[in-house]
Amino acid sequence: MMSNKIDITNINFHYTLDVKYDVAGDGCTCPEWDYCRCTTYENVHVYDDIDLTKVTDSIYNHIFGNTNDIAIKRENTINEVLDEFNMNKYFINRLITHYRLYDPESWNVDYGHGYYGDEINGVFIDVGNQINKDLLMLFSDNKSKIEFLLTKEYRKVDTRLAHKKWDLDIIEKKDIVFGQKEHYDKVPQGLEYYSDTGYDKDLPRGILRKDGTKYRVMDGYHRMKNTREDFIIALVAT
Repeated sequence: MMSNKIDITNINFHYTLDVKYDVAGDGCTCPEWDYCRCTTYENVHVYDDIDLTKVTDSIYNHIFGNTNDIAIKRENTINEVLDEFNMNKYFINRLITHYRLYDPESWNVDYGHGYYGDEINGVFIDVGNQINKDLLMLFSDNKSKIEFLLTKEYRKVDTRLAHKKWDLDIIEKKDIVFGQKEHYDKVPQGLEYYSDTGYDKDLPRGILRKDGTKYRVMDGYHRMKNTREDFIIALVAT
């Protein structure tokens, strides 16, 4: 039975993220007849190519258990009942993006001296305690999760999305309308963590509302602009 208590501060991402460092200059005091055992590191940091999908998976598995044996099948239609697996992963992914875990400055690298010189001991989330509290929303219903994410990012739920039911659907890109052209034009392309290789293909890319025969984008300009796919998984307010 899973406890409604979450702590991700102790997750070690050492084998998920790449760590870079410089080796300090000369100053070895080891005997000439022995191997050097006094190597020291400096400028230790997480490499800027951070895979948020792997970070999401690590956090999800830490909370819910390993899910490598779960196969997510993509079809032309998705059941109107939101899949808990996808929805919880989407929630985690949105949350860690909000807390800028794509930024190397959001991580702490723990390293120290061993028998043979400095070693990397672990990589940990710098703002883990802040995220812990928000992750408790994983135990809420999907409507509450969606409204929480929108409030977290925009400080409110748009009145056109309030008190709605939500479907997970696959929408053809030609039927999607970006209503704010100026904002769309400013959204950069080439964001790796939102690309087709960097973003989990089974997660929603946007939040839409039905607008006649089209679907208007309410949230997700960055994620939706950075895909080349003709069909996009999205949360649709109905």
